[in-house]
Amino acid sequence: MAEISIIVPVYNAEKHLPRCLRSLQEQTVFDSLEIILVNDGSSDRSGEICDEFAARHENVRVLHKENGGASSARNAGLDAATGEFIGFVDSDDFIRRDAMEIARDFLRKGAEGVFFRTTYVYGDEEVRASEPPAPLELEGADVYRALFLHTYGVGTGIPKVYRADVIGEERFSEDVCIGEDSLFLFHVLLRLHRAAVPAPVLYFARKPPKGMPGRFYPEKQRFAVYAEMERLTVQRYPELLSLAQADRMNARRHMLLGMLVVPELLDTSYYHELLRAHRREIVALLKNPEREVLTPKIKAHALLLCVSPWLAKLWYKRRTIKR
Repeated sequence: MAEISIIVPVYNAEKHLPRCLRSLQEQTVFDSLEIILVNDGSSDRSGEICDEFAARHENVRVLHKENGGASSARNAGLDAATGEFIGFVDSDDFIRRDAMEIARDFLRKGAEGVFFRTTYVYGDEEVRASEPPAPLELEGADVYRALFLHTYGVGTGIPKVYRADVIGEERFSEDVCIGEDSLFLFHVLLRLHRAAVPAPVLYFARKPPKGMPGRFYPEKQRFAVYAEMERLTVQRYPELLSLAQADRMNARRHMLLGMLVVPELLDTSYYHELLRAHRREIVALLKNPEREVLTPKIKAHALLLCVSPWLAKLWYKRRTIKR
């Protein structure tokens, strides 16, 4: 049995997949890895690239399946994984050559999850980011707090390695197309007590080319994920209620601003539903004590959004507000 299983969902990724695979091949603990490439019905050469890579390495397997989305592909990988530890890498991203060795060492010492610091790249080269003075080893509620506050750049997305027994039978929701990785994480956190955040940046996520418009996802589904994250957090640690609420309310503010800059979204019933909910909770938002999430500037902007979305949009365009 391999020590670490790495699951890579692949869909029409022929442009960036070779860089991802090279980063896996260069891992300092490559021989202890089980790499599972899940070709999710690609129509380009991605499947062939996966097969060619597997033909050169005995510890690489390729699963070919009909297209079902990233969650479906990751679930297929989870069902096939045999490792004591399980990590995820997206096919257009790549990792530092010692990422899995560092994760393995923390997991061997008792961590149940390792959260990689992430930075964004436009090309195939690693980007040097400032490094904090020491790694973090977190327990209990501090795990949640680090995720909500994006400590050291850690987020709720996919760049993580877990003990397989902590994941257990948990799987990604195949009905959710945005935030499914966050939802998976917060369900796993119900069983995870200890996490580590290595000091260096180990995961490099690819940004779209400059000038390329961003994608707009179903906002209703996206906000439902934040509400579920709040519910799961409070279920485990009721004392974190104000922090979870702050994250949810700030997410709604951020979604409203994103919709404001797309004229066709302003006429949707869900935009008006979100705005009404924002106005109903504005007093709770202003009184919320979590200043690291809801800074004074963000609270002022949230209030302006209630009074005049148009002025809030102008402020947003000037980029004086950070999420």
